[in-house]
Amino acid sequence: MSYQRAFEDRVRVGIVGVGDHAYRNLLPLLTFLPVDLVAIADTDAELGARTAQQYGRVPHYETATTMYENEELDAVLICVSPRLHPQLTLEALDAGLHVWMEKPASITVRGVDDMIRARAGRVVVVGYKKAFMPATAKVVELAESSALGDVRSISATYPLVIPHGDRALIERGEPSMWLANGCHPTAFALAVAGAAQSVVVHRGREGANVVVIRHTSGALTSIHSALGISPAHPFERYTVYGMHGAVEVENGRRVVFWRATAFNYSTTSNFAPPGLDSAALVWEPQDSLGTLETKAEFTQGMHGELAYFLDCVRTGTEPTMGNLEFARQLAGIYEAGILSDGDEVALEDLN
Repeated sequence: MSYQRAFEDRVRVGIVGVGDHAYRNLLPLLTFLPVDLVAIADTDAELGARTAQQYGRVPHYETATTMYENEELDAVLICVSPRLHPQLTLEALDAGLHVWMEKPASITVRGVDDMIRARAGRVVVVGYKKAFMPATAKVVELAESSALGDVRSISATYPLVIPHGDRALIERGEPSMWLANGCHPTAFALAVAGAAQSVVVHRGREGANVVVIRHTSGALTSIHSALGISPAHPFERYTVYGMHGAVEVENGRRVVFWRATAFNYSTTSNFAPPGLDSAALVWEPQDSLGTLETKAEFTQGMHGELAYFLDCVRTGTEPTMGNLEFARQLAGIYEAGILSDGDEVALEDLN
C-alpha cells in the first residue's frame, strides 16, 4: 500500500456520478491509489461543479459522453444506479477505456452479457467489496493452504428481504435489499466456495427467508435473513466449515480460525492441551491506533477492489477477481432468488 503522491505510474481516471456514495466512499480513497483525477461527470451540474472545485478544480461535465470527447483518460469509475451500468459501460468501452463500476453490475444477467461481449480485452472490475475484504482473503488463504481443508459449507447471516415474482419484476429492477445488499453475502460465498450452480429460497412469514446456494464444487451456502436486527448493531456474520476446522468472520473486522483439536469422547479431559497447534487464532484491527487497517474503506474491501482494478490496468493483467464473469454469477443469484419459492433454480437456465 502507498499514497497517491508516492506513485510515479498513475492511471488517468474520470468519475461518472459524484452523489453521496461516491463522495463518502470513492473520492476519499483516491488518496491511497495510483490515480490522477482528470475530470468529473454528473447530471447535477451544480453538484459536479462544487465537487470538482474541491478536488483540484478539475473539469466537470453533465454527461459522460462530453467528458470522453474532451478529456484524455485511461479509465472511468462509474458510481450510479445499476440500471445505467450496462449503457454507461458500453459507452466507456467504445471510447477505449477500462471500467470500474460500483456494485451491482446490472439488474439482469442479460445486461452483464452485453458488457462481456463488448469488453474486447479491456479491464472491467465490479466493486463487490466483500470479495476483496482482508477477512475474505484470510479465509481463502486458509482454504487454499489446506489448513482449513476443502470448504464444505458456509453459514451466513445478513438481513435481507427477497421479493418474489417473475421476469417482469426482474426487468423493472425495483429498489430492494436483495438488489442493493444481497450481493454482499453472495459475493463472500462465491469468493470462498467458488461458482454457484443453483439457488433455492425458502420463504417464511413477513419477509423472513433462507437462501441456499449450491456451488459447483459441491459446497453449500445458507444465508439466513436476520430480519429484525438493528443496523446499529453487528449483523453480518459468516462461518466457513472445512475438513480441518472452521473460520468465523464477524462484521468483516474479526476473523477466528477454530483449528481442529485432538478429541476422544471417552478419554479427553483437557480442553486446553499443551502446545500452540490447536484451538483458535484471531485476527482483528488495532482500533487504538489511527492506522489504515482500522478504516471501514479498508476492512470492508473498498480500497482492495479499486487497488486491484488499477493494478490490472497498470500491468495489463486480465482480472480474475470481481470480473464480469463473477458479476454474471451474482446477477444470476439475484434473478434466481426472485424466481424461487421453495424450488431450485439453475443459474444456467437464466439469460
